[in-house]
Amino acid sequence: MGVVVVVVVVVVVVVAVVAVVVLCCLFVLATYQQSFDKLLQELLKSHLMFAVHEEIEHLKEQITTLTDRNAVLEHENAVLRTRASPETLALLHGNPNPQT
Repeated sequence: MGVVVVVVVVVVVVVAVVAVVVLCCLFVLATYQQSFDKLLQELLKSHLMFAVHEEIEHLKEQITTLTDRNAVLEHENAVLRTRASPETLALLHGNPNPQT
């Protein structure tokens, strides 16, 4: 009978130790999962910030190009208006008959 009690006690202790080890492993895995999630979030954030920064730079370049082109067109328009006849200017303003 004493041997059975000892075996039962040993089994209970082994089960308890295994349960503690499993709980510790689960805690470690949860900690690693949180760390992994944070790392993934930071990586995603960095990637998105980089993509947004690149898009902003591209849009700034487009704005500069369009602003320069607009200045050229405004200058061309001013030159052409100074050389256009009154009839042509009237057509631009939607008045087909400048006499009225």
